[in-house]
Amino acid sequence: MDGKHVVIVPPPRAGSYFFNYKDYNSQVLIGITDSNYKFIYFNFGTNGSVSDGGVLEYTDFYDKLQTEYLKIPESSDVNGRKLPYVFIGEEAFSLRRDFLKPYCVKQLTKERKVFNYRFCRAQIIIENVFGILVARFGIFKTHININPHPANVENMASS
Repeated sequence: MDGKHVVIVPPPRAGSYFFNYKDYNSQVLIGITDSNYKFIYFNFGTNGSVSDGGVLEYTDFYDKLQTEYLKIPESSDVNGRKLPYVFIGEEAFSLRRDFLKPYCVKQLTKERKVFNYRFCRAQIIIENVFGILVARFGIFKTHININPHPANVENMASS
């Protein structure tokens, strides 16, 4: 799981509502992929001033995760050990029973460094998927104007 900031041209008088920590206006595309580079969930539209972890909390996916509506299996037996099914994401996300994130750099031991390395190998899939998305769809390389042109709004109303 990860979030991607999509550059936008904000509507007039938006102030800092869409302004993110990267010093530009954006809306966030949050996605979850499987190991085969396929999106299993995505959500777009939260203002860029919200962190990736906060963006997750604005989604219907998070609501379903909280209420256990997703029916995630309890655990599987792997080499004689019961391991739970979990989602993985970067440090911005909250640590939960069903969600893993890497260890903080300040807390690293040799074992935790190994964990973080392996974790990163799995996390790179979502990064690659976003890279493929940007390469395939040129709109992600531009500033998307989220304020519709008045003529277009009038045409939509008369249709």
